[in-house]
Amino acid sequence: MAEADSIRCLIAPLGNQRWLIPGAMVAEVVSYQEPESGGGPDWFAGFARWRGQRLPVVAPELLSGERHEPGARARLLVIKAVTGRLPTDYYALVAGGIPHLHNATESTLAPAGGGGDELTTPVLAAGEEMLLPALDIIETRLAEAVASPA
Repeated sequence: MAEADSIRCLIAPLGNQRWLIPGAMVAEVVSYQEPESGGGPDWFAGFARWRGQRLPVVAPELLSGERHEPGARARLLVIKAVTGRLPTDYYALVAGGIPHLHNATESTLAPAGGGGDELTTPVLAAGEEMLLPALDIIETRLAEAVASPA
């Protein structure tokens, strides 16, 4: 398959799972910083500073009810906002470690059986099970949490 038929992705460890995130959605991977409190649901970790902006931060594992404390290898994935509902053009996801690159092609990507929900779809990438996040839905939930903190 030609290089033009592949999608550059990041495989990011998030809790006990690995998410496959299209590289075009990731603006930058930065060192983890403890977010400033933001109130709201548990999965809304608060706000982090990035390039002079105050970004809302999602702890993705808490969206599925898991709880993990960020370790020494934790990173923030700065994600490009696409819905226009956030007060910034970016938000961040807490990753449990350093993501790595993957070129997804039609031959290396396939649906995986069961286990998905409205936020993630199980996929097989290069024979390994991962979750493909619905970033638009996550962003919509985040916008609601930012707009009405508890």
